[in-house]
Amino acid sequence: MSSSLPTAPPISPSSSSSSTTKEPPKKWLMDRVQGQSKYNNNERPPNPCCWVSPFVGYFPKLFETNLCCRSFGSIGCFSGNELFRFCILHFGFLCNVIALLMTSYAALSISLEYFLLSKSAFQEINITETVFNDGAAFSTTMNTVYLGLSGIGIEKQQIVIVYNDLCAYTSLAILNLTADNGNGCNWIGCFKYFSMNCIISILLSIATFFPTFFMTQLRMYSGYDINCVKNTLSLVGIITVLLNLNVILSYFFLCARSAFYQDDETVYFNGEGDNPSFVQPTDVSYYIETNYEWKWSWGLIMLVAGTGLKLIDVLCNIFVSTPTITRDIKEQEVYENI
Repeated sequence: MSSSLPTAPPISPSSSSSSTTKEPPKKWLMDRVQGQSKYNNNERPPNPCCWVSPFVGYFPKLFETNLCCRSFGSIGCFSGNELFRFCILHFGFLCNVIALLMTSYAALSISLEYFLLSKSAFQEINITETVFNDGAAFSTTMNTVYLGLSGIGIEKQQIVIVYNDLCAYTSLAILNLTADNGNGCNWIGCFKYFSMNCIISILLSIATFFPTFFMTQLRMYSGYDINCVKNTLSLVGIITVLLNLNVILSYFFLCARSAFYQDDETVYFNGEGDNPSFVQPTDVSYYIETNYEWKWSWGLIMLVAGTGLKLIDVLCNIFVSTPTITRDIKEQEVYENI
């Protein structure tokens, strides 16, 4: 092992500081790369995939020992308390696993199969239509609309309509809940700005979970923990949270709020199904009273909860500082000599 490490140039005895005239010790880092760290009775992560990447050993100034990496690595506490490190990092790992499962469940709302969409929709609208004739209720019908990432599911018809095709279904009575923004169809925000953006975001979010499982296991072993892994975990975790927030906020502001009646729980239509502003129940003998009841469905609930758990995982990672050897040159030299 020692023969593969770079050798320092000879130093004159009069040198006032050896750390300024020779290359910083690397044995502590290379032992972590090769799974031979001497800390904690040689305990190490169970799989080489969880060891420090060789790229960190080849380019330590770029990935590990620069001021930015060392400064962020020092944030937090419990660097020397193995019990607290164990509890906090394992709790973060558990939150990360559950967050992945919840985010994956929310991604099922991409499906165009009615059964899957109805179980994983972001929101559902329970619609009650009551027909009034001469002031008396004539008939009442109920239906439910499920809003997903690719389209909407309609319970009564047992169909899924993609957002891009909704404008062609103006004859479908259930779509009276759409508002007209002057362009003849108000679903343009859903399929032009929301749908593809959110599908890409949630799939990227799920992909960013997988490398974090290996790095989190590495951090559980203080003898292998380094600044680069902590920094990478924090960066990737923040990206995951932002991707999930992009899906949530885009849904509310680019689709749901622009395509549906949001301010009125009850809307009145005339006999032709139109909703001109001057129509009032007292003005006509035949009209339809439509009541909209909005509910968060399982897809949105899971995504919000999963985002919260992922944020907890990120905070757990930041809260535990890296071992002092990753920043202390003297401790690195002692390790080198031993």
